Amino acid sequence: MKKTSSLPFLGHQSIDYVIFFGAILVGVFGSVAVFSSSAVYSELRYQDAYLLFKKQLIFLVLGVGLMTFFAHLRTDLIRHLVYPMLVLGFLLLVFLFIPGLGTKVNAAQRWFRLGFLSIQPAELAKVGLMLYLAHILAKKGDKVRELVHGVFPILSVVLCMMVLLILQPDFGSTVLVGLLALLMLFLAGTRISYLLGLVAVTYPLLHYSIMGVDYRRKRLLSFLDPWADPQNSGFQMIQSFLGFHRGGLFGVGFGDGKQKLLYLPEAHTDFVFTSIGEEFGFLGALTVVLMFLVLIIRAWFGAKSQEDDFRRLAGFGLVLLLAFQTLFNLGVVIGLLPTKGLALPFISYGGSSLVCSYLLVGLLLNVTAVEHGGTKPRT
Repeated sequence: MKKTSSLPFLGHQSIDYVIFFGAILVGVFGSVAVFSSSAVYSELRYQDAYLLFKKQLIFLVLGVGLMTFFAHLRTDLIRHLVYPMLVLGFLLLVFLFIPGLGTKVNAAQRWFRLGFLSIQPAELAKVGLMLYLAHILAKKGDKVRELVHGVFPILSVVLCMMVLLILQPDFGSTVLVGLLALLMLFLAGTRISYLLGLVAVTYPLLHYSIMGVDYRRKRLLSFLDPWADPQNSGFQMIQSFLGFHRGGLFGVGFGDGKQKLLYLPEAHTDFVFTSIGEEFGFLGALTVVLMFLVLIIRAWFGAKSQEDDFRRLAGFGLVLLLAFQTLFNLGVVIGLLPTKGLALPFISYGGSSLVCSYLLVGLLLNVTAVEHGGTKPRT
């Protein structure tokens, strides 16, 4: 007999519990890493060594609850939420620039400050955009091979979000959104010649946005040679290298890291992976990478197995968002990419990043789920 839910808005699909519990495991490990890397900073700034850790635990519980709810929500209801989520994401990005609403931190207007909470709308907006792209690409079908009626209308929405992101400025998220949009168009069947043409057209803008802005040019140059200015633009990268060097194979031990003692800026946020590498060593850092690989690979094949276009494209979009945010953060921390300011999903300190990472996984579990009593997904 087919199982049914007592609540009409819940489905009866079977989700991938390896991804479900794997995401929880990574989040719990991330909270432990946040505690170790933030205790000194939290004590000095807030006179409470446990404050950031406690807040991270609250975000973790909220995120897991959100993941559980969306994983079991009826998939047809998720498709009805596509436009509300997209509009909400845009509105929040616009509200950032209204005086008195957005908060500027280090010359970036990316957050709302609500008491002791800071909300970063870009995290939600990126998830909403992936769902929108899946919906509109599935709806257009073969029209995605047409430039005027297929590609341009979709890119106009993507471009609007990129403009709002670059105005904050949030260059990392801007590049990420553009890259993911191109990949989604490719997966939906857009002609490669169109995509290459888009890359050729946008390259001069990308070049100018880096080399024409002083602090971004300095970041690029310090990435290429951090030792050229070790006390300023190259300082953070060098400290990250030192953290991994001290960690060696097995690490210096939990709580015994030195880089978090205000040597490494953002030790509990963007550069938390350095703290992991220092205290848990190469093997600990490798374990974290392998956990992400398991989540990403299982989710990719789950998306690939879907027959419904929306579910397949939504799965691809969400897993690509998770994968590239992870790759961008790890690439920066180990010196393969210039500094971008993107958090490591599930692990970096921050409520917006953590909650939206679990929202992403909940949606991903939903669109890659299998209905009880058969292999055909519920739509």
